[in-house]
Amino acid sequence: MREAGPRVSLCAEMDEAWQKSEVLQHVDVLAGFLASRYPGGGDGDGDTCRGGDAREGADGGDESAAAARRRVADTAASARRALEDGDLDEARRLVDDLAYEAEAWAGHPHFPPAPSHYEADARVHDYAKDLARGFLSSKHRDDLATIRLSLTVCRSRIIRLCHLTARDRQDFHYVCGRISMSLDLGHVETARRELARLREIDDRYRGMPCPAA
Repeated sequence: MREAGPRVSLCAEMDEAWQKSEVLQHVDVLAGFLASRYPGGGDGDGDTCRGGDAREGADGGDESAAAARRRVADTAASARRALEDGDLDEARRLVDDLAYEAEAWAGHPHFPPAPSHYEADARVHDYAKDLARGFLSSKHRDDLATIRLSLTVCRSRIIRLCHLTARDRQDFHYVCGRISMSLDLGHVETARRELARLREIDDRYRGMPCPAA
């Protein structure tokens, strides 16, 4: 029972790190895109758009663009400060402001498209790894990274199998999900246990030829 406290604390910290990472990733993507949309914003392709706010060049084209870039940078900085202070609601509100402004260029070829669920999780994971350094030991992080690598290798090997039974295929997807969830929560032992179950599926088919067509 003495482990219950730290385990709950770790879950809460990992969950908070994941939520902060989601917001931080959106801040970086949106702020980077918006900064490039105003003349002098970095890609030599700044432009103006709809609306009557600071996004519009008007008579003071370059000056308005510079002010707009500062405003975007200030909004992004405020969102990052809110995350540092643990105010997720405020950070999300500021991200919504950036997203609303970015919608003005929804048809632009550089407009950041909505990623797939897999792509979104992969991007957020990179941010979460950095945040986790603040409360996970080096060994704990190394253990999680080793299990994640083993999951990638084992999963890719099983995906290539041509004769999985319907039941094993169902178990494969379920166990992979369990491992990923355990890793996201920082549960090394649970992830190892589920990885062993995945390897059992892999071992059952090791060296077994595909059935003749």
